[in-house]
Amino acid sequence: MKRILVVDDETSVAFFLSESIADLCPEYEVEMVCSGEKAMGKIVTEPFDLVVTDLCIPDIGGLEIIQHLHQVSPQANAILITAYGGDKVEAEVRRLGICGYLTKPFDMEDFARAVREALLPAEGG
Repeated sequence: MKRILVVDDETSVAFFLSESIADLCPEYEVEMVCSGEKAMGKIVTEPFDLVVTDLCIPDIGGLEIIQHLHQVSPQANAILITAYGGDKVEAEVRRLGICGYLTKPFDMEDFARAVREALLPAEGG
């Protein structure tokens, strides 16, 4: 079973995203944390196939979490969500090879599609 970690400092948002994945993509196991520090700890101790993280988290930001994910689990994918998108953020998304990028507010069907696409097996592998 594919495992997903949802990271958002707003507990209600993390819960909503986690529950949405569970409802729209019941084939995946979902966990949530509400701080960058907890996310970093989970990434080191548990295998995740996908991390969905907010960009702006007070203790450790989403881009740093994704960089850490790629160091620990190079095969894992990430989706970055933010209400503060722009050219600079999009450039970082491309530079880090982040497979999904959504700006808030986003449609939950688009979110579910991004999650499913992020977890598709690599072609030719």
